[in-house]
Amino acid sequence: AGGGFQSEDSRPVWQVYEQEARLGSGAFGTVYRARERDSDREVALKQIFKSGEHAVQDDAVQEFMRCAQVAHPHVLRVYAFFNAADAVYIACELAANGELLDFLASHRELAGESSIAGIAAQVLAALVFLHGQGMVHHDVKPQNILVTDRQLAGNDRVPCVVLGDFGTARLCQRGALRQHGQGQSEIRGTPEYCGPEVFEGRSGDRTDVYAMGVTLFELLAG
Repeated sequence: AGGGFQSEDSRPVWQVYEQEARLGSGAFGTVYRARERDSDREVALKQIFKSGEHAVQDDAVQEFMRCAQVAHPHVLRVYAFFNAADAVYIACELAANGELLDFLASHRELAGESSIAGIAAQVLAALVFLHGQGMVHHDVKPQNILVTDRQLAGNDRVPCVVLGDFGTARLCQRGALRQHGQGQSEIRGTPEYCGPEVFEGRSGDRTDVYAMGVTLFELLAG
């Protein structure tokens, strides 16, 4: 995964993509389903605001571009990146089956312990790869685990998932803790899934491990 991303695209985003539907929105921006005009490929197009309380900063843009170029079967593919005047736009793989919790709610037969273990193994493989590349995801949670329509080789009882939403991803030396400031406004990620070090103004690969532990507990305990 991750293939197709080269560098920032200088063209106007809506010249490249045609908006089809609004998939959701939050404090950081809006996600659209869009279609690439040249290839007819459907994508998820994420708009991240440059103004307001959760505005993306220029240094974060540069780090995201670095993180977006990773290629792994269980990391969401990023196809293109647009740095417009009002927002950053990220075109990425459209995970056909949506967020993991929604998928499991409608496919209860795939919500057993063995299936959850298989899902966790995929996400952990993605994290091991990212940490080996000197990257921290910073927002591991069920909402950022997406279900594709791809099949795992030899196993149709475990859905194929990818780790998505690299809007808070940062570079960090493996095993180290990076300073990022303290206070609610400085927290990268979702507080309910953050390890103690995050609230002390530091983070590192252990931050993702803690968040994955909380995620796994939530998936198993409901």
